[in-house]
Amino acid sequence: MFINAVGKACPIPVVMAKKELDGGCTDLVVAVDNAIAVQNLTRLASGRGLNVSSEEQDVGFHVHISGTGAPAAEGTAPPLAACGPQGCGYTVFIGKDHLGEGDQELGYNLLRMALFTLSQGDTLPASVLFMNGGVRLPAGEDAQARCDQVAQEIGDRLGALLTSSQGEPLSQQVGRLLLKHGLTVATAESGTAGQLASLIKGGSDKVLLGGMTVPTDSQKVERLGVPEKIAVEDACKIEHVISKESFQAIKNHAGTQ
Repeated sequence: MFINAVGKACPIPVVMAKKELDGGCTDLVVAVDNAIAVQNLTRLASGRGLNVSSEEQDVGFHVHISGTGAPAAEGTAPPLAACGPQGCGYTVFIGKDHLGEGDQELGYNLLRMALFTLSQGDTLPASVLFMNGGVRLPAGEDAQARCDQVAQEIGDRLGALLTSSQGEPLSQQVGRLLLKHGLTVATAESGTAGQLASLIKGGSDKVLLGGMTVPTDSQKVERLGVPEKIAVEDACKIEHVISKESFQAIKNHAGTQ
């Protein structure tokens, strides 16, 4: 059997040879054009107990593999199959369309080759999950153009309801919109312990005029001027009234617009 793998990068020559050997071939010659392929084919044959030799040609090398492999030791049981019809019980997760950093095209080709090698192996995964930038691999090179088209269609449908399409945090969106319309904010918080003010300030420190944290009824009365009778009522029944009183008090105190 002769395999012409000239011009094919590793691990393709090894994959081609392995396929023939698995099919029962006992005399195989593989033509390759680089020393790395020779080394990998030699390693493949040696690992199976086969005879292997290589000979340099005018263009590249011929690797000759022959034999039936070393017989199993007496009393050695064959390995149990660990894989079922749905794969070998593991999942491959791919979150980007390249391996490593630096040359994007090189990283893209390396990952594609890794997936090809995986598909030719004996232990296939039960599933392969593509997320984020990794979606470009099964979707093709025009995946970004498709995503941009879908994003444009969503934007057209939502119109003014769409406040951001660039992954901008909600706090920054709020800050940007408040600045755009010349509005300011002050907060009076109870259960959130100042987190709301912190988020708004993180969005834009030009729109937050101040904030109060009033976790107890007495502080609502003393600092916000909420009538004591209202403050001590059942919170579930009267919270909207307290919120209204708190809103007016902090608005007057900070002079928000």
